[in-house]
Amino acid sequence: MVPVTYERWSKVPSEIKERIWKRAKLYFKLEEWSKKQILSSTSSKWRCFKSHLTSTYIVPFKDKPEVLKHPPSIYDFVEQKHWEAFVRIRLSEEWTKFRQIQKTRQGKNIYHHRISRKGYANFEVELKRSLGSNNEIERSILWKEARVNKKGEYDNEADELMEKRKEEALSTSGSQDVLAMALESPEHRGQLRGLGQFVTPTYYFGRANSRLSFEEVRLMKERVNFLEETMEKMRQEIRTMKELGQTDNDANIDNSRKVSYEEQISSGYSAEDTSDVFLQKGTMKKPQSAEECLLPPLVKSLIGYANRLIDENGAIEIHMEAGIIDNESGCFYLMGDDILQFCEMEEISVTAILTYMRLLYDELKNRNMVDMYRFVDPSALSEETGYTNDHRARELLSRMMVVGPHQLLLLPFNAGAFTMFAEKIGKTDTKCVTWRMIKFNRRDAYSQAEIDEVRSEWAEFVGKFC
Repeated sequence: MVPVTYERWSKVPSEIKERIWKRAKLYFKLEEWSKKQILSSTSSKWRCFKSHLTSTYIVPFKDKPEVLKHPPSIYDFVEQKHWEAFVRIRLSEEWTKFRQIQKTRQGKNIYHHRISRKGYANFEVELKRSLGSNNEIERSILWKEARVNKKGEYDNEADELMEKRKEEALSTSGSQDVLAMALESPEHRGQLRGLGQFVTPTYYFGRANSRLSFEEVRLMKERVNFLEETMEKMRQEIRTMKELGQTDNDANIDNSRKVSYEEQISSGYSAEDTSDVFLQKGTMKKPQSAEECLLPPLVKSLIGYANRLIDENGAIEIHMEAGIIDNESGCFYLMGDDILQFCEMEEISVTAILTYMRLLYDELKNRNMVDMYRFVDPSALSEETGYTNDHRARELLSRMMVVGPHQLLLLPFNAGAFTMFAEKIGKTDTKCVTWRMIKFNRRDAYSQAEIDEVRSEWAEFVGKFC
């Protein structure tokens, strides 16, 4: 949580911003180049939260100081000292004048959009879906469609304004398009009207003249990386087939001869044994790679769906009922890369672990055994969050404190790497918790069949959401 006492986002320490970025990467597959956009989006939501606190919980009760003594109960994560400082700032004379200036500016906005909080990016996706087209929508059309009321009618002034300027803008170019001429004001250097955040005038109007846009360069890099990975997999398959004595070439059976009786005896086969294995030339199928042959059918089918998710920049939304991790319900998004990592036996993500927890919860629910177990959020224990061992130990300790009698706590376990962490937990607070060492027979390794059973189970569960 970023304290609300900071005047603006630029004053927030870089350590806090870095923790936010690491936490975001736990739940989403993010590239390093998107860090600036993620933090910019966080900054916007942080400002909106402070504005919400001011307009809902401070200004209406400025004459009731007893109400302002404590932060709202629904926002118990706001510390008392931060709340007191925030209230003093928002009730100061300087802030009151600044707020009045902003209200006056907002009052001059006569063309209000009606797309709620979805933003222009999501609104454009909905509009393309309704039109049944993937072609780019001109920003003046987006701006106009965003001002349609609940009855499906256009704002009269906005509609007349756009129609009036449409013919005049046919001969224009550059940033002086239909929308700019209709509003009779130039574009700012920041975000572009009718397109939302992260789209600047330089990118939108200048990309036609540039040789390659930033997005095109990124896609080309991804394509090159994909081709390199594909080539490496092909090399690995060739090495595997050589070890197994297979070949990727079609067998040549043109040169045939009769086998003598002595050769039949020495090889252990007779003519009768081979009567069912003769093939016509050209009918033999190309053998699959060893890796493809070993994949369980459910896992193999899910890999194809994961590749489509990556191509479409999509995700699978999985709902988490209240009580699985904590007392609040929610959801998380399983990306295509998360699925591939699990299916291809690579290091899995937090969301993949959450998915399996949801699978286990459903199994317990079907057997009326939900009250016997509790789960721990894997992100609270992952070292990728940037939290210290002491912090993660406290997180686990607080979860164990709320576990009822005769209940078992299920948490991600990594034998070996987890040992020192467990010892650290034991030293946090020996007054409240009595630690006992319990011996159990731990498996050093699992067979491929056992691993495939878990992979197939996980793939079948994910398939229900596809």
